[in-house]
Formats: sequence, C-alpha cells, structure tokens
Amino acid sequence: YENMLYFTLLWLPLMLILSILIALFLDSRRGKIGALGKVVVFLPYGVPTVIGTLMWGYMFTPGGVVHDLLVFFGLPSNILAPQYILYAMLLIIVWEWTGYNTVILLAGLGSIPSPLYEAAKIDGASSWQVTRFIKLPMLRKYLVFISMLTIIGDQLLFNEPFILSNLSSVSFGFTPNLYVYHVTYFLEEFNYSSAVAFVLILVSLIVAVIGIRYFRSES
Repeated sequence: YENMLYFTLLWLPLMLILSILIALFLDSRRGKIGALGKVVVFLPYGVPTVIGTLMWGYMFTPGGVVHDLLVFFGLPSNILAPQYILYAMLLIIVWEWTGYNTVILLAGLGSIPSPLYEAAKIDGASSWQVTRFIKLPMLRKYLVFISMLTIIGDQLLFNEPFILSNLSSVSFGFTPNLYVYHVTYFLEEFNYSSAVAFVLILVSLIVAVIGIRYFRSES
C-alpha cells in the first residue's frame, strides 16, 4: 500500500487539475472547435489498455520519443528503471484517464442552470469570477465522484504494471492487485491471497460508502 498511497497523492491532484483546466477550456469553446476538442481529449480512454501501455512502454525505451526528449533536456532517461517506474506509470495513467474525467466535468458544466450565468452577467461578473463562484462550486460533487473512482481504481490497478513488467523490473508488490496475482499464481498461497483480496474489497467498499453518504447529504 505504500506505493499506492504515494501514487494516489501524485495522481489524484494532477489529474483533477488537468481535467478541470481542460473542461473549463472546452466549455468556453463552442461549435466545431469545442466538439473536436472533446473527441481528441476522450480518445486516449478509447485506446485499449494493453495497446496504450505497450505504446508508452516502447516510447520509454532507448530510441523512443520520450526517452530521446529526456536525453535532449538532460534529464534521467531510463524512466523504466525501478526508481523511476512509478513516474512512468503515472504518465500512462494520467494520459489514459484525464479525458474520461474531463467528459464527466463537462457534463457537470453543462448541467449548470443558465439563469445563474445570466444573473452573473447582469451583476457584471468577470469570466474568472463566474468560474470561481459558479462553475467550480457546482462541480464539487463531480470532483468527489472522480476522486472516489480514482481511489478505488488505485486498489485495482493491474494491467499497466503487469504489462510494463515485460519491459522493466516492476516489483510484484508494486500494486495490491498485482501482489494478489503473484501470491496466487506463483506462490500458490490461496488463503493469504484471498485475505488480501478481501481487504482490497473492504477498502473499496468503505470509500464507496463514504461517497454515497456524501451524495445523499448533498441531495
């Protein structure tokens, strides 16, 4: 859980900030530009996890785009090394899920009643004031929903580290789900793996219950 805790502390705020900024930008753009932007942003989520992870994995290897860019800027280029693999994973996950969360926030922005905007316009509110006092507060429940899904998803993260393990030395304990897989199929400690899996389910259930109670209190 140490890796996942650190990963969540990096992933959650970064993804929320990116999703909010992109959603606010696309919401302010109407017509073909806004529609095309939504498609482009959502496209990474439509790429199968295996294909997307392999694509990024090979871009991290020598000769890949990301590797060469890191070399060009004088940064550590071996991003698949054990000490950097978490950041490689972070980049892949943010690329995969930011568009999905952006669409959720766009739906939230689209549900804001137009009279609020009209009242703000009459009061002479600036674009920043509309964003700060209308849009962001109205997005709060959507941000809570995204955070809940992210925390639960952290517990179940498996495909990306498993695929990258073919290109790098990913520890079997990198994520709880990967650890359960290793203990079950390699160590064949079925009782222990079942106990760990039960803890994962319990943590996810607690997070879900907290989220449900929040939404009920809001309604």
